[in-house]
Amino acid sequence: MKDEKSLSRRQFLKGAGAMSLLGVVGACGGSVLEELDPCDRDLIDGGARQIFCPQGVMETAEGLQAVVGADHICVTEGGVERCFPEIMRFGYGTDLHYAERASDNPAYPYGKQKLRDAIEHWNGADLDFVVMGGDYLDPDLGRDRQESLADLEEIEAVFDELDVPRHYVMGNHDLDCISKADFVAHSAMDELYYSFDSKGVHFVVLDANYEEPSDAAHYDSGKFHHHDIWINPSQLAWLGRDLQQNELPTVLFCHQRLAMESGGSVNNAADVRAILESSDQPLVAFTAHDHRNANLVVEGIHYVAMDAMVSDDPDRNAYAVVHVYEGNYIFVEGFGGQASYVRSIERG
Repeated sequence: MKDEKSLSRRQFLKGAGAMSLLGVVGACGGSVLEELDPCDRDLIDGGARQIFCPQGVMETAEGLQAVVGADHICVTEGGVERCFPEIMRFGYGTDLHYAERASDNPAYPYGKQKLRDAIEHWNGADLDFVVMGGDYLDPDLGRDRQESLADLEEIEAVFDELDVPRHYVMGNHDLDCISKADFVAHSAMDELYYSFDSKGVHFVVLDANYEEPSDAAHYDSGKFHHHDIWINPSQLAWLGRDLQQNELPTVLFCHQRLAMESGGSVNNAADVRAILESSDQPLVAFTAHDHRNANLVVEGIHYVAMDAMVSDDPDRNAYAVVHVYEGNYIFVEGFGGQASYVRSIERG
């Protein structure tokens, strides 16, 4: 992903057609946790989108300017412009909290239409795959295993309308009434944590649904506390081996947050971060769980917390298309409540 395209800005804009954004991007580093704001978007002439990103934690005052078009990104830093092609893109949605027969929260049945609306968009976006970031289900008060399995099968039937492969991250509410084995048996999910490569990018999916730092302490059918969140020892060891064997830029997914240890974050997130920080490749982590946009940076690694699809408004949705470029840049293109970001995932 280091190879550059020797395109001038004039050549790029001519070939890109309706260019989609202008941004200011922060280079991140340092040992302290710092937060970057999302980018603002405005429509400009010809229907193109212009996006301005705050500088955030910057070591240089001039920042980094990016113009993103249909299949390229051109960045200007220190007065030097470089252009890179887009190499792949994927869809992302999270925290659907679907239940068809809700008794406690009337918003849960909206999930079926929200997923269908996102799929309609994703199917027209030329994606390589889609990731659902956890809390696919929410069994609501008074639900049982059979009703939750019925909900899972109903929402899976909607997900079958997707034209590309899909990946799942296990969420805590997915296990309020069923086991991990139940979820895998009744969905397109194959493994609880795993990795795969796509078009020169490495992807890692983690499962933080352990009640204790023990391999046997799986969340199971509501027999857990939602603030007891751990990555188990075997998974930590596997993650270390996986990243050491990998030389590709890496995108990591975990339902619960990893940039801190407080609130609804992973209790041993520091152990996970230490493994990520010991690897050499460019890396970004996508998390969810607390239903709000945030981009926290620790030791030069971006931890992007994504907004939730669920809400009391049936017309309010939140999902993204994530574009990955050579040169180790990403564009999180947010829709609805989901914020947009342009970021470099280099460590410097």
